[in-house]
Amino acid sequence: MLTKSIKTGLFSAAVTAFCIESFQALSQSSVDSTNIFLLAISQQLANSSAPIANMSMVEGFTAKASDVQINVLYFISLALALSVSSVCILGKQWIREYQKDLSVSPCDAIRVRQARFDSLEAWKVPQIMAGLPVVLLAALMLFFSGLLIQLWNASDPTTAAAVTFVVSLTAILVIVTTVVPACVSMQPRRSSFAPFRSPQAWIFFVVFRWLQSWYNRKYKVWNEHPPIRSSWSQFDLHFLKIEPNNWFGEISFMVFAFEALSWDLG
Repeated sequence: MLTKSIKTGLFSAAVTAFCIESFQALSQSSVDSTNIFLLAISQQLANSSAPIANMSMVEGFTAKASDVQINVLYFISLALALSVSSVCILGKQWIREYQKDLSVSPCDAIRVRQARFDSLEAWKVPQIMAGLPVVLLAALMLFFSGLLIQLWNASDPTTAAAVTFVVSLTAILVIVTTVVPACVSMQPRRSSFAPFRSPQAWIFFVVFRWLQSWYNRKYKVWNEHPPIRSSWSQFDLHFLKIEPNNWFGEISFMVFAFEALSWDLG
């Protein structure tokens, strides 16, 4: 929890630096206003009969649409990162209270511990903590979007192209590692245990299974799949222990058990 809060704080500090710089584009700088006044004075001195410059040139400033988009993306990213940091602090307080020892008998301590654990499960505290990296990842993607818009609006396409290439690789990695676990988990094979397990992959898996079930009901398509569980761990346990109904499932369960025993003894 502490490590996650520190990383979130570092990301927020980086985004804040970009927000400070980009926010200046939403209002007319004093240098531009001074240049407009100097231009009006020089025109007046050159031609005394010329009318005085209209102040609407200064007061009627409108920010560019691209600058507005950049600031929206940056500030939403910053708000999400700070929100994650705040929830991390709250979560640390919840865990500290859960781990607090009581000067009572062991039997009463076990009862209190179980009551606290049940309350954490009932109020979905583990799910809340597991969802924080997803929010932080969304903040990172928003920051990347604003960064690319800012670079492509600049006069250096080489830098923009290089950063776009790096960001594209990162986005492809995130998308692939989110989609692959859901796709391979639909097949009862040993490769169903894809290592790219993450909260965002589980959300995608649940949504994908729900859409598939809706499609099967709507068009009366029969397709048997294991039921949706509450987490990746429950899904793995269901795959290994609850459904060894065919010869492949029994063999897979025996292979995993043998490998685990070999690792423990070796």
